[in-house]
Amino acid sequence: MSTSKEIFCNDGMARRKGSRQGGLSANEGALAGGATSAKKEPLGLNSLTDPLPFHLTTLIKPQIISSMKKVAVGSLNPVKIASVKNAFTTAFPQESWEFVGIDVSSGVSHQPLSEIETITGARNRAHKALQDIQADFGVGLEGGMNQIDGKWFDCGWIVVVDASGIEGMASSVRMSVPEKFIKIIRNGKELGHATDELFDTENSKQDIGYFGLMTNGHLTREKEYTDAVIAALTKFLHPHLF
Repeated sequence: MSTSKEIFCNDGMARRKGSRQGGLSANEGALAGGATSAKKEPLGLNSLTDPLPFHLTTLIKPQIISSMKKVAVGSLNPVKIASVKNAFTTAFPQESWEFVGIDVSSGVSHQPLSEIETITGARNRAHKALQDIQADFGVGLEGGMNQIDGKWFDCGWIVVVDASGIEGMASSVRMSVPEKFIKIIRNGKELGHATDELFDTENSKQDIGYFGLMTNGHLTREKEYTDAVIAALTKFLHPHLF
């Protein structure tokens, strides 16, 4: 199983990123009180052994670790993981979070062509990620297309599920997809591949994406997905209203 991990504490950001194949050792790495400390005491974080990518200024105390909530993201796409982190830390700034990207299958086609298929893919990703690491929340983000009144639109669907099975769901904005893209997609390619071909870019879906390129950077994939995840979290922000 491939994973990518990031930690966020409410008394300041202390992050450790990385990806690897296989499970994580219970005694790998630790976050110590200073960036230059040579000795690292294990805190039971299942942390990665990769070097910290910045100067650590905040000590993560054991009581903070014990209350840290884990969010499993059903993707290794850095844009999707960043969107989930942005959303959770914005919606619940008082909490301490651990974000783990999980490589899971959506169970749908690589280019969903209906709302139902896109939502199904997001739901599958959320539930599989949640179960894989027994997290507090699982999040699935799935981009897909839908035809409305004869015109095609691109949209991202988000499903957030907690450990009890409660689901929150929302979508990003919808953006029209021109016929030039549709012709490429009809030949078996994804929207991301069509975008790269027409804009002469590479792997744009892990960058600003179709939204960003079509709006000259005014709307980006990360921004729109962040907003959509926050919208999905309303189920958990105001559970008494549902």
